[in-house]
Amino acid sequence: MAETALHDIPSAYEPSLFGTYSKKIGMWLFLLSDSLTFGALLYAYSYGRISTAGWPTPFHSESIVNATIMTAFLLTSSLTIVLAAACHHAMRRGIHRSSRPRVE
Repeated sequence: MAETALHDIPSAYEPSLFGTYSKKIGMWLFLLSDSLTFGALLYAYSYGRISTAGWPTPFHSESIVNATIMTAFLLTSSLTIVLAAACHHAMRRGIHRSSRPRVE
């Protein structure tokens, strides 16, 4: 009797329009709106820079070399962290050659 009473109550939620969860659709809509916003801002900046004849040039060869060196250091440090995390996970699984047996 209780089972039939539950099935007679209309659902509080409508079925999904696209066959997926509303949180997933919300995330995709956010990513779409975010990319369109930044695309419009970059387009406006580029148009303003190209259309203005007296736009100052902020970069010189020294600053480009410094930025390249800093980018290389940043990528190297990120690679180091990724390798350390992979080694840590391998040691936890007992795959790494220098791993010690786990004491639990």
